[in-house]
Amino acid sequence: EEANFVARKIYELHRQFPNFSDFAVLYRTNAQSYTFERAFINYHIPYKIIGGVRFYDRKEVKDVLAILKVFVNERDQVSLERIVKNVLSGIGDASLGKVINAMAAMEDTEPLKNADLPEVLSGKAKNSFTRLTNFIKTTSPDLSPAEIVKKVIAYFDFDSLIYFNFYFRI
Repeated sequence: EEANFVARKIYELHRQFPNFSDFAVLYRTNAQSYTFERAFINYHIPYKIIGGVRFYDRKEVKDVLAILKVFVNERDQVSLERIVKNVLSGIGDASLGKVINAMAAMEDTEPLKNADLPEVLSGKAKNSFTRLTNFIKTTSPDLSPAEIVKKVIAYFDFDSLIYFNFYFRI
């Protein structure tokens, strides 16, 4: 409510002060930026964050979005590479190459659901990659988007990040 009030007030005052750069919003913690960003986007108010990182530019948010993208399109190689490098452990470039080559050879539209895919790896890399494939296999696309996001956050231990708990009320 506070962020919407501020955005609405800026929107109204913009008639008197035509430069959005005449306005500034100060907040105590970077965790508060997300609500203001959403409000400014809703009111089509351009903004710049100084001294912090935009919510959608944060590493953890990009990682969650990459998982969601792969959930929707299992052949999204850019997102898969981000997941392997940032979320999963024990998978190096050589192992990633094996996975990508195996996926390219498959005609499946959903290669991550193919039980043979993790078999191109061994040891820790196989176990780590199996974690991703198990998530893809066991998560129903019939869940609401909010439920899928919550499941991603919990399954991949993003819930340890305080601001995810705050924003998504897990």
